[in-house]
Amino acid sequence: MQLLQEILLKPKILHKKNGLTDDYCFELDVSSPSSADECMLKIINRFNKVDVLVNNAYFTSTTPYGSFSPQDWNESIQEQWSRLIIVSKPYCPI
Repeated sequence: MQLLQEILLKPKILHKKNGLTDDYCFELDVSSPSSADECMLKIINRFNKVDVLVNNAYFTSTTPYGSFSPQDWNESIQEQWSRLIIVSKPYCPI
């Protein structure tokens, strides 16, 4: 339990150690390339760089995956990949 607490607290400790006193949340629409671009600009303007990008965009459905038709499955996969690309692309060097 103590190890888990240390792991969970480590970001806060590093956050304070590096002189950052606020937590930040940047909202974006993962289906919108312009929203992803705007979010990236806000992050760069605030922090000057991005060291790590954790892309946690995910599509879910009320239909159990086992009940998906082939068309439903293809649409789900396409949407998942599209969101991955939309959110990640602004951070990739040209």
